Amino acid sequence: MLEQLEKERSNIKDIIGALDEQHKEKIITKKTYDELKEKNQGLLKIIEEKINDLSIGKAAIEPSLGNEKNQLMSAINKQYENGLINKELMEKLIKRLI
Repeated sequence: MLEQLEKERSNIKDIIGALDEQHKEKIITKKTYDELKEKNQGLLKIIEEKINDLSIGKAAIEPSLGNEKNQLMSAINKQYENGLINKELMEKLIKRLI
């Protein structure tokens, strides 16, 4: 479980990095960038808390992680549907979440 969470943390950090690049290159709007980055940072915080809890032997992992990923995927799809990100970026972000 710890290994899976560490992988998720790495993937989300990659997504945030990709968002930073896309924003700097003016591929996505500031609004889209801010929304997606905030959601990813929230998920990253949850994952890091769970990693910390596991590392010190405290908690059982709750299934809320799946809900967070679904919310992020929905937000990414909504941004695509609204024309704020292109199909290539949408697919890249969703692939990193999976």
